[in-house]
Amino acid sequence: MTGENGNPDLLPPDLAPDAPDRDALRQWPARALQGLTALAVAAVIAFGIGFVVFVNGLGRLESEFGRRVDGIAALTGGADRIGDAMSVLREGRARRLLITGVNVAVSDQTLIRTIGNADLFACCIDIGRDALNTVGNARETADWAARHGYRSVMVVTSRYHMPRALVELRRHLKDVEFIPHPVMSDSLRIEAWWQDAGLFRLLFIEFAKYLAAELRSRLVPDNPGRP
Repeated sequence: MTGENGNPDLLPPDLAPDAPDRDALRQWPARALQGLTALAVAAVIAFGIGFVVFVNGLGRLESEFGRRVDGIAALTGGADRIGDAMSVLREGRARRLLITGVNVAVSDQTLIRTIGNADLFACCIDIGRDALNTVGNARETADWAARHGYRSVMVVTSRYHMPRALVELRRHLKDVEFIPHPVMSDSLRIEAWWQDAGLFRLLFIEFAKYLAAELRSRLVPDNPGRP
């Protein structure tokens, strides 16, 4: 329909050819909300699936028993980590051991009295006190491995912590092979994580940290801060 002179400009605003669809405009906020809700639900589902895959992967982590390496890095934080690393060193499967993340308030003498193996401390163990977290552990280990010219380093840490530790270590040193030695603790039965609320919370938080580490490894250049 046109006006008396056949001019569409004379049509009422609602009947003009280019008139906006008022129903569509009114529905836009609802449709946008529906889209955002669908994205949020998809993200939650993807996160949940990723969490299950992450936990199942932890159950398959195993140490390469008998494997010889240049050095061992034990990340402090669990009672069994240093003990396992000491056993590997005493078996003669590595040249040196780095204990990274030791509290600055703990003296060498206190550490030796607590752990024992004074002969190993005298010849083959280095103590790192600069690291405050996993990123710091990776930097301290990378500097130590580079200083000694090591090409293979066994990483000793808790099983649930191993994936994130390896991400950070490989971000700092690309030319070194890191061999995982996950510590198996009787107090953490990862296979039954859904039956333990405390363990579920621990693994959930660790998975979130692991995702953050993976994201950072893709956004931050490799070997950050190294010449």
